[in-house]
Amino acid sequence: MGALLLVFLAGAVWTFNRATGAQVEPGFGLNLLLFAAFSLPLPVIGYRLYGLLRSSYSLHSGSVRLVWGLRVEEIPLDEITWVRTERELGYRLPLPLFSWPGAVLGVRLAPRKGRVEFMASRRRGLILIETNRRAFAISPEDPGAFLHALQRISEVGTLDPVRGESVRPAALVESLWESRLARSLAAATLIAAAGFTLWLVFAVDPQTDRAYPLGETGRVVNGSQLLLLPVLNGLFFLMDVLLGLFFFRREETRPLAYLLWLCSLAVSVFFFAAVWMLV
Repeated sequence: MGALLLVFLAGAVWTFNRATGAQVEPGFGLNLLLFAAFSLPLPVIGYRLYGLLRSSYSLHSGSVRLVWGLRVEEIPLDEITWVRTERELGYRLPLPLFSWPGAVLGVRLAPRKGRVEFMASRRRGLILIETNRRAFAISPEDPGAFLHALQRISEVGTLDPVRGESVRPAALVESLWESRLARSLAAATLIAAAGFTLWLVFAVDPQTDRAYPLGETGRVVNGSQLLLLPVLNGLFFLMDVLLGLFFFRREETRPLAYLLWLCSLAVSVFFFAAVWMLV
């Protein structure tokens, strides 16, 4: 997973560097498309790597806790109807789309089992935990030891009732929407980034041969190369938004989220001011 992230990151940097040096339209457009192809999957790969590094399956007195990235599911033992290996099912489970080793994530409908949520790092040797609501497919490092430990805590039981917990990334977006300050900052950063992009598209004609001098450096760029700035600004915007959501989860780190969103707004304003002076 880490190697895949490095490959896409290196590809994005390489194609962006080639696009900045392309003086003709065909070369610029091709490198820009390659840059988008390498850079757009980066947030998905980065989050899946984060989820893999943070993943854990832990057994507690009265519950089983599954963690994968921002996804948390704590299942009380009295809600579990059965636990078995994939081999005992007699058929292979349909895997989620866009799954690969290290990130088998998603929800699929399985024959006679209904909705199965995958929180696993491999495609085979899975363990299924079925509850009254849905089934979960996980991949402990030692399936035999996990099943033995689960059987032991089930036999011991607990006198104190355990409440289930289900935390989904979508709940983070809902909590952001409930915060007026977060909602306003998110809207302002989006409007600034989109506004800068639209203004530059109408202000600069990439088909002309006009050259724009870069201050006192003696270097000049054409209209096509200026259009890379909204792309770069969009990457900053996306990075600040995602990091801001990460810090927004906890009350004590929310000021960092607000600071990141303010930085994204400032970057869009600085880009606009710089291009305004050139154009």
